Amino acid sequence: MKTNFQQVSAARDRCQQCILFTNNKMRNPAEDAWELVYKKAEEFKHVPFWQFKEKLKVHRKQRQEASMKSFEEELLFQRDLAMWNESGLSKYNARGELRFAMTEAKKLLRDDIRRGLHKNLTPKEFQATRVAYHPFLPRKFKERVYQEERYQRFENWQSDKRIEKVQKLWEQEKEKKGKEKKEKEEEQKAEKEKAERERMRAQEKRKKAKEKAERARKRVEEMKRKVNGPTAEQSAANKRHRAS
Repeated sequence: MKTNFQQVSAARDRCQQCILFTNNKMRNPAEDAWELVYKKAEEFKHVPFWQFKEKLKVHRKQRQEASMKSFEEELLFQRDLAMWNESGLSKYNARGELRFAMTEAKKLLRDDIRRGLHKNLTPKEFQATRVAYHPFLPRKFKERVYQEERYQRFENWQSDKRIEKVQKLWEQEKEKKGKEKKEKEEEQKAEKEKAERERMRAQEKRKKAKEKAERARKRVEEMKRKVNGPTAEQSAANKRHRAS
């Protein structure tokens, strides 16, 4: 069961969606939206039409104002961005120094340090190896070199950690698969042993049933002999036995 707060929030959301559904080209946007969508909605069950119409008008006005403000801010941003690029201020800081990150020197420095061209050289000697490094002060360039070294060490550390994590996950997955395979083999082995035991019990049961049937047959024959008396062959055999 929804609370009143949930019903009001849901109704507000549906009313905000109504702003997208309606437009100025419709003859009666509020009436059409109410009849087509919101009249049968559970959230608007206790909302009268006049209140829906007023709230829709307010929401449409708020949305138009927000859209117009967003559009104006976008225009101002594009204007400021164009002025910033055209004036060339983006390449210089407040002190008029060239921004290292806005020049080609940043990419060249990263490639050179990655290739190890800075080794066995002082920052000043390394700066003299490329013309792109000359516009910067030796102190600033030295700081950039040390910063790039730290960045690449951190990047290598991250790469090693990722490789270690992947290796660990691979080993865990391998161990998991091996464990699952072992469990499956043990389960199959247990099933085979169970099937063998069932077969042996069935065989033993058939053997006992056969022996029981044989004993029953012998008892029946013995009873028949007692009832019918000895046969002629048995009488002759008994006489020969007594005569001997």
